[in-house]
Amino acid sequence: MASAHSSAASPATESLVLGGGCFWCTEAAYKRLPGVKHVTSGYAGGKEQNPNYDQICAHATSHA
Repeated sequence: MASAHSSAASPATESLVLGGGCFWCTEAAYKRLPGVKHVTSGYAGGKEQNPNYDQICAHATSHA
């Protein structure tokens, strides 16, 4: 008897990290793709763990 959660019944989930310019625009496009379950935008690198937009614009965090 197969489990309802067996790998044959549901495909594996994978992750992908991409870099882009305006992530609000790319986020909207990726959310429309079939099979995409979740999209999270953010900044790369830097010394602040969770910088906000104002910190990034002030060039105070070393994020890309």
